[in-house]
Amino acid sequence: MVINMKQEFTLPKKEAKIQLIIDQSRKVFQKKGFADVTMQDIVDACKISRGGLYKYFSNTREIFENVLMNSPNDDVDMIQQQITSGVPFMKLLDEFFEKQKFELLNLDESLRIATYEFYLKDRSLQDAEIIKANLQGSIDAIKDLLIYGQKAGKVKDFQDISVIAMNLVMWLEGLNLTAIVASLDEKVIEKQLQMIKIMICKEE
Repeated sequence: MVINMKQEFTLPKKEAKIQLIIDQSRKVFQKKGFADVTMQDIVDACKISRGGLYKYFSNTREIFENVLMNSPNDDVDMIQQQITSGVPFMKLLDEFFEKQKFELLNLDESLRIATYEFYLKDRSLQDAEIIKANLQGSIDAIKDLLIYGQKAGKVKDFQDISVIAMNLVMWLEGLNLTAIVASLDEKVIEKQLQMIKIMICKEE
C-alpha cells in the first residue's frame, strides 16, 4: 500500500491551525463579546495572515459557531461527574452555586455575553434549536442533581421534579441576563442563590 506522506502530515497541521484559531478566538469573544469582533481582531490574536484565516473561516459567525461547538457545558459535566463520583449532595450543590457566583461576577472571563449577542443578532431556526438543546441539557443535569439530593434526603419531595429543574435553569438564566445589563454585586447574587437553596432543600 502506498502512503501519501504529504497528506499524512498536512491533515494534522490543518487541524492544529483550525484549533489554534478557535482557541485564540474564544479569548477575543470573551473580551469583546460577539457583535464588536472583526476578522482583523482574530487575525491579530492568532498572529496569522488574513489569507491564512479566510482559508478556514469565512466570517466571525462561522468562527463563533465553532467556538461554541468546542465549548463543553461545564455545569452539566461537573454535575454528572460529581454524581458519578459520589460527592455528597450538599457539597456538590455548594460548589455548583460557587461556580455560578464566580461566573456572574466575572462575565468577561466567559462566553455568556458573546453567546447572547450571537443568538440575538440573527434568530435563525437552527440557532433556536441549538438553544433549546443546550437548555434541555442543563435542565436534565439539574433534574439529575435534584433526584440525587432527594435520594440523600436533602431535597424536598416535589410532585414534578422536571418542572422544578426547568424553573431553576430559567432562574439562573435570568440572573445571567440581569448581571449583564445591571452588574449585580456579590451580596445580591448570594441572596438569589440562597433563595434557590431554600426553595429546593429540606430544613435541617
